[in-house]
Amino acid sequence: MSDILIKKVPSALHNKIKNRAKKHHRSMNKEIINILETVLQNGEYTSEFPPPLSVSEPIDDAFINRAKRSGRS
Repeated sequence: MSDILIKKVPSALHNKIKNRAKKHHRSMNKEIINILETVLQNGEYTSEFPPPLSVSEPIDDAFINRAKRSGRS
């Protein structure tokens, strides 16, 4: 098995995991593994990335500069 180190976990999230682990009589590590397995097996994971950009013109410096200025006053 591999190890994962998670840094800078917000206190509120840490407390939620700790309370959930206590409720299920698990260690925090086992609770996190259970959460990850459940989410990934059930397909509940959704990417927050937008779909790839599709354009009809080449993406060059001029295109990027127009995109930066788009919608600005």
